[in-house]
This record gives sequence, C-alpha cells and structure tokens, in this order.
Amino acid sequence: MKKSLKYLWIFLPILVVGIAAAKTNWLDSNKITLPNGEKISPEELQSQAALKIIAAQINKALPKKVDRETELRSVEGRDGELRYNYVKINASSDQFDNNQFVEETSPKALELACNSPDLHVFLEHGVSARYSFHGKDLKPIGEIVVTPGQCGYQ
Repeated sequence: MKKSLKYLWIFLPILVVGIAAAKTNWLDSNKITLPNGEKISPEELQSQAALKIIAAQINKALPKKVDRETELRSVEGRDGELRYNYVKINASSDQFDNNQFVEETSPKALELACNSPDLHVFLEHGVSARYSFHGKDLKPIGEIVVTPGQCGYQ
C-alpha cells in the first residue's frame, strides 16, 4: 500500500500538469494568433486593435504592384474593416469616371475577396474589406466595400 501511495505522489503532479496543459491547449485551439504572437478570440478579430496589428504586418511587404496599372500602397486596420489603399500608377484621378470605375470594378473585387484564402478568416469573423482606389495624383477614384454577407457569411 505504501509503495502504491509513493507512486501516486510521483504521478499525481505529472497528471495535474498534463491535464492543465491539455486544457490550455484545447481552450487556445479556438483562438486566433496575431502576427505579434498575441492570441485573441474570433470575436476580438473585428477590433481595431487586432486589425491594426494585422495591417502593420501586411504593410511590411508593401508597396506591391498587383498589375501593370495598380499598386497596393498600404493597408489600414479599422474597427470591423481592413482598408486596402491602391494607386493607379499610370493615370490621374481625373482620367476616371468614378461611378463607372466602381461599377466595373466591383464584381471583380467581390469575386476576388470572397474566393481569397487570405481573407476567409476575416470575412468569416465579421470583418469587411474596403478597397480604396486613388489616381497617381493620390486623389480618390472610388471605393468598393465587400462585406461578409456578400460572401455568404453571417
């Protein structure tokens, strides 16, 4: 009996530590890890603080040319929204019909956003994507907002 108690005292702390570690792991599996290593709940992903951290990480790789005429200059984290700031590098804003530009660009932006593996986690957790376009003179051309609902998320 004393020998079994001795083993119990040896294995009990190991068992407690193991259960605590497993519990922490299981609880954390529902968390989202930000680029700075911080873990947040999916509900917190919509916060401006979390989205600013994510935008700062994306901005490290910018500016980036996305096609012959367009460059992604920066991303901003706002409350419930990631704003992507694009510049049309070969044309001034006055060379565009703003309404026509938005009308023609919206379907493609919607398709790209809804099918983007990178945006999936954001849209799934209520974060919208705002695409803001400017001419080479940095004056606005138009904005397109893609909401989670447009991509089939609640």
